Amino acid sequence: MVVGALCSGSLLWAQSFTASVRGVVTDASHSTIPQAKITVTDVSRNLEHTAVSDSSGRYQVTALPPGTYSLHAEAAGFKKYARNAFELQVQQEATVDVELSVGEVATTVEVSSSAPLINTTSADLGTVVNNNFIQTLPLAGRAPLALVALAAGITPVNTSAGGQTSTNFVANGVRNSTSDVLLDGMSLTNVEQNSGITNLEYQPSVDVVQEFKVQTNFFSAEFGNTGGAVVNMITKSG
Repeated sequence: MVVGALCSGSLLWAQSFTASVRGVVTDASHSTIPQAKITVTDVSRNLEHTAVSDSSGRYQVTALPPGTYSLHAEAAGFKKYARNAFELQVQQEATVDVELSVGEVATTVEVSSSAPLINTTSADLGTVVNNNFIQTLPLAGRAPLALVALAAGITPVNTSAGGQTSTNFVANGVRNSTSDVLLDGMSLTNVEQNSGITNLEYQPSVDVVQEFKVQTNFFSAEFGNTGGAVVNMITKSG
């Protein structure tokens, strides 16, 4: 079992490639419920991540590898809450507010459908290229960077038949070859001395990559080695 951190308004977590879930636990009258246990379960791995709501009913579960998750909540004197499986993408900060009903703990209120998860925490702009695109679109060079043009604001400069093999693309009008590429949180680029150009040292095959996010604006402080965009790749589990 992996224990998540207790939510605090003064704390921020760097999330270079993982996702997070946060929210507020309340009752039917919208009063907050402290000390509620939140369990976020990785469905494919059956791995639990837990947190406890604070005095204001807030909770946060961080460092979640992108994938499919379910969420359960319980507190003394309330029925258990269960939310069916939902997807978390790379670097997603999802908000899932929980409303508990008064009743026996043995009874569970299951939420089978709800509104799409919305990020109300950060203002970053970007596009997630999921595994369906990676596996189905024709790529002559089997290079995932060939798909960066699917993101808004990206203009490829390399138009060779082999596709995009470096950071030689323009993001939001910024000079080309200045973007950063990460794989599971580690940068794959080096900055060329006296030029500011980022050289891509390694690019994995599309068979290795699960999905990636092309972040084009409003970078957080953890991304400092870029002048254009951040391409945030994650590898397949297992």
